[in-house]
Amino acid sequence: MKITKIKIENFMSWRGSHEFLLSDVGLVFVAGANGSGKSSIMDAICWCLFGRASKLLLADDVVNNKEKKNCKVAISATYKDKKILIRRYRNTLKKAIQ
Repeated sequence: MKITKIKIENFMSWRGSHEFLLSDVGLVFVAGANGSGKSSIMDAICWCLFGRASKLLLADDVVNNKEKKNCKVAISATYKDKKILIRRYRNTLKKAIQ
């Protein structure tokens, strides 16, 4: 399977909507300052494909703390010349029981 596009919205440290087009690239190198969201990209892929991030997170932990809603990750891929779209979302943070 080759991932051709990743779309992240309000996922962990990523606020708003961001799209990464990978269809015309080979090896990808991700660089940035500490806390810029590099690991969150990999967590978004794992969460979208398997329902779990690489860390042991609770379900609401994937929703961006500032937006508090509309957490979405979509992965477009190709496998044996077939196009695949995988989407996972979590709508809102649940209020803590007081």
